[in-house]
Amino acid sequence: MSQGAKGMPAYILEPSNAPHDTSNPSSAYYEAEKSDAAAQQPTPQLCSHGFWDPELKSLRVSYLKPAVMVTVSMMVVVWAMMAIYWGSLWKENDFSTRQEALVVNLDNGIIGQTITDALLQTNQSPVRPRPTYVLGDPNMYKDRSTTANTIEPQQTYWLAVEIAEGATDRLTTARMQGNASYDGTELIRLTISSARSYSTVPSTVLIPTQNVLQQAIAGLSKRLSTEFLQQATQQPSLLQAALRAPQTLSQPVGFTVDDLAPWDIPVAIAPTFVGLIYLTIMTLQVTMALFAARQGIQKYLTFRSMLAVRTLTPVLAYIPISLMITLLNIPFGIPFGRTFSTYGEGVMVWWSVSYVGMLVCGMCLESVITILGPPFIGLFLILFIITNVSVSNLPIPLSVSFFKYGYAMPFYNIRQMYLSIIFHTGKHILILKYMGILWAWLALIALTFPLFVYIDYLRRRKVYHHERKPELVAA
Repeated sequence: MSQGAKGMPAYILEPSNAPHDTSNPSSAYYEAEKSDAAAQQPTPQLCSHGFWDPELKSLRVSYLKPAVMVTVSMMVVVWAMMAIYWGSLWKENDFSTRQEALVVNLDNGIIGQTITDALLQTNQSPVRPRPTYVLGDPNMYKDRSTTANTIEPQQTYWLAVEIAEGATDRLTTARMQGNASYDGTELIRLTISSARSYSTVPSTVLIPTQNVLQQAIAGLSKRLSTEFLQQATQQPSLLQAALRAPQTLSQPVGFTVDDLAPWDIPVAIAPTFVGLIYLTIMTLQVTMALFAARQGIQKYLTFRSMLAVRTLTPVLAYIPISLMITLLNIPFGIPFGRTFSTYGEGVMVWWSVSYVGMLVCGMCLESVITILGPPFIGLFLILFIITNVSVSNLPIPLSVSFFKYGYAMPFYNIRQMYLSIIFHTGKHILILKYMGILWAWLALIALTFPLFVYIDYLRRRKVYHHERKPELVAA
């Protein structure tokens, strides 16, 4: 290498293709020094280094930086997103009193009065969980079917306690006549619908009520037996008659549970809860696959063509996928014929619900990936699943008021329709309401998705023109 004035390297006077500040000779010098330093840095060899080797410094930084960033971001997610689900379960016991239980006393004797007083006095108890007991007008609930309708399909109450008409007189008559067929459990009937919420109905409604009744019945039975034996000492014939029906002394009062919609399909938890998460994950897979597939063709498409492709492709793709999700339930015994007149009708309604649900979730992801890009789709999916799961499994009244947003969420409305199809719960006309909410989501997406695609189209077109500008200048 030749030397210039004052020992300066001669190559700074030679022309260079690289752009630099010609007005400042020292800038060329520093660029040259930088090039020499880069040339002197050892080149990493494939499959030949440890992680901490100096040759991999720049590559190591490029790896550790995103690793630290994702760790920190997940720490934030724990408190900012996962805390939502924890919060939805936080006050379940405290808010169990928001569930109302109907008490119907058709007995004018001591049995009806004692049981009614025991239940209503529980409303003043600090014990949780328990429902709030509401005394119903006996004249409105003379018919057994009227009481049952408040549980299903009206779902006005979570439980009904019905004390049979003339319960005290029936016990007295059975003892005096020695009626061996007497059954004390027929005096009190508890009516529930466990399929309405398979986890909370037993734990926050039924079991607390059974505990109250057992305590009240234990004291009442002792009192009734004592009074009867006192009578029998003066009238021995009463004791002889009662001995022909010993259950009138050992168990004079009891209760039975009538579950109008029992959770008798254990596998139903798959499609009504966990399956909804899987459904969303499948829409993510479709969204990511379509994103990668259109990279080659989208730069050549007009906005109208791009919008049509991005809309119609998922709309068509989710038809067979949702059909497979529906058919998956058949070999595992999901009953489709309980709510509708035929099994086939139930299958078709289920398919429609699954398809619209997938379309809502999928198009939401399409919108997000358009605006935020693939790097943030994972965070959105976490938020989307958590906000939906938080309101779909536990009854919304058992959570703080913040979670009332759940009435508008896709998971909640899909689940209500699934439960209605499988277990024949609720008013079937409400399926139209739940489906209407899903269609409202689609309407909102239909209004905003074209705007998102257009913004992305303008952004990409600007990039494409910028990339082609050197080619046009060279031409």
